[in-house]
Amino acid sequence: MKRLLIFLLLILVFLAGCTSGGGSGGPGVIIKSVSIEPADNTVEPGIPITLHAIVQNSGVGTARNAILEIVGLTDEWLISPGRTQNIGDLFPSDPSRNIQGSEMPVDWILTAPGKSNDMTYPGYVRLKYNYETTLDAQIQVVTSEELKQTGHKGGIISQGSTAGPVSIALTTQSTILSGGTQRFPVQISIQNIGSGKIRGDKLTLTITGATCLRSEAILIEGKSASLSCSINTGGVSNLKNFPVTIRTSYEYWIESPISISVLKTPQF
Repeated sequence: MKRLLIFLLLILVFLAGCTSGGGSGGPGVIIKSVSIEPADNTVEPGIPITLHAIVQNSGVGTARNAILEIVGLTDEWLISPGRTQNIGDLFPSDPSRNIQGSEMPVDWILTAPGKSNDMTYPGYVRLKYNYETTLDAQIQVVTSEELKQTGHKGGIISQGSTAGPVSIALTTQSTILSGGTQRFPVQISIQNIGSGKIRGDKLTLTITGATCLRSEAILIEGKSASLSCSINTGGVSNLKNFPVTIRTSYEYWIESPISISVLKTPQF
């Protein structure tokens, strides 16, 4: 009779549908501004101009090995100190303490080539950095007796992920019962919520507290992925909270467009 009751309760749980706690995220590192002097973006050939960029870490994790580079301009341009500038590590923001993340200005000196016609040169300021996103969650498992006596249903009672360009969240049923099958299904949902791309559109996850069919996630169109996993719900006498941690490291890049109009070489 007890097994039948558990079985019926499990059917009700699956019919009730899925619930999830709130994962969090944010833009991570941003290109705060890009400007060119002179401000109208129209320049004379052979006359040096300044390209000025400001980047800021708006996430709550440290951005490692940040690199800012100019891409798209032809090799005819003179670019000092070079197309690529290494920024290094950008320390995180701390919103709970009202602390902003690292902000870094970067300058280039550009000299345009001379042509017989006016030319417009499109390009990008591209930022690459290494980042880590971590999800911490607690899943509560209850017995059928606990459910009947107290009304505690279990399920995901708390979760949060590192604010940054990738958000991770757990999803499962609204009630999780111990007994019967010793494993209960959960799903990991991954979203690219930043304005850029993850290198290779692929993430490798380190997962503790849950067993998954695979640990590699391929993001569909670079935006989202999901993994099917399960947790062990055995050995609970009334109710018990189980921790789950998911961690992934990746290279992320964003870019900001530039366009510079160069006047033709004067004919004197």
